[in-house]
Amino acid sequence: MSQKMIERFSQPQIGAHAIAALSIMTLYLTGIPLLFPNELGWIPELIGLTKSMFIHRIAAIGLIGSAIYYLVYFVLQLTSGNSNPLKNVLPGVHDVKDAIADMMYAFGMKKEKPAYRKYNWLEKVDIFSVAIFDAVIMGITGIVLWTPWISLSIMSKSTVLVLKEIHGGFAILSLCGILLHFYVVHLTPSRFPMDKTMFTGKMDEHEVLHEYKLWHDEITQGDTK
Repeated sequence: MSQKMIERFSQPQIGAHAIAALSIMTLYLTGIPLLFPNELGWIPELIGLTKSMFIHRIAAIGLIGSAIYYLVYFVLQLTSGNSNPLKNVLPGVHDVKDAIADMMYAFGMKKEKPAYRKYNWLEKVDIFSVAIFDAVIMGITGIVLWTPWISLSIMSKSTVLVLKEIHGGFAILSLCGILLHFYVVHLTPSRFPMDKTMFTGKMDEHEVLHEYKLWHDEITQGDTK
């Protein structure tokens, strides 16, 4: 008997996530080697530095575009009176309590894991690390470095160089966040080797009940109204 499937992501969200994921991976492959030329300098040399930087900028457009999509999506939802999307991703006191309970469970101090909503506390860390580090900090510093002739006309050379260092430093921090995201989503025992929800947008009801009980309760209560 097949399990009931529950929609977790819409088709536009799946598309925006795919664009963001491909863009971020491309940005790492074309950008991080420049920070370690002695160890990774052979990567941009495969196609040439000029072509590599062109691809880097195209990937940046993809990432910024997906960030704009999510921003517009949340604004439209709020203006239509639907606050659920924002409520689901914003951190709250319950996330702090869940994090503490999760750690106590990991150390054997609690018998059961906490019941999660649509996104657990660790997933929210992932969401905001991408939103803040990649979309905001990397985006702003990247735009400054993209057009140095304009940037140098309104700010000093030393400021641009500082922003360049910030861009590179946060690229490494961003990579650490993505590796955490990859582990949480794909490498946990229940989802290994890959979570197919990123492609289908749906989870079976048994998994939702097991991983996100409070979200399951919210859905089922809505169905019975």
